[in-house]
Amino acid sequence: MQQWCSTCTQQRATCSTSSSSSPSRPHTHARRQRHVNKHWGLPASKDTPLRHYLRSTLTLRDHTVKGHMLALCPSLSDFGKEDVEPNLSLLKAIAPRDQVRATLLRNPALLAVPLQAWYDFFAALGLQDAQFWQLCCNNPGLLLHGSVWQAGNVLLFLRAMGWSELEITTIIIPH
Repeated sequence: MQQWCSTCTQQRATCSTSSSSSPSRPHTHARRQRHVNKHWGLPASKDTPLRHYLRSTLTLRDHTVKGHMLALCPSLSDFGKEDVEPNLSLLKAIAPRDQVRATLLRNPALLAVPLQAWYDFFAALGLQDAQFWQLCCNNPGLLLHGSVWQAGNVLLFLRAMGWSELEITTIIIPH
């Protein structure tokens, strides 16, 4: 009776990475991935400084960073640690770490926008840290798809329409 490698469906006798001494021993996840990559000629997954930084700072597992965050925001893989570190530091300064982690898992693109410029813009309007954090959590599309210049033009338009800064910061921005 022939035995088959459960990972690559090759016969165990011809499979170079299967264990012939213990045919019932299953491959571990890492061994299985290396085995499949080797069998199909795929390059090994390399740990980048950004993935290592996000894993260590947000206490995430590698598959969460690679499979979830980078899948939701592919452009993030072009960034380095030095590109996302200021955004992450800013978010950790205004919110608890577990909330930052949850928000970034939902919207990893927040690491790719100029958050400091947005923070300075809204701080000049009088928004507190908690209000800016709520904006990041509840309306990240404003930060992701808009620009500070566009927001400034809208602000000037609303002022020309007679809205006060207090009305803009308490009524318009939270919604």
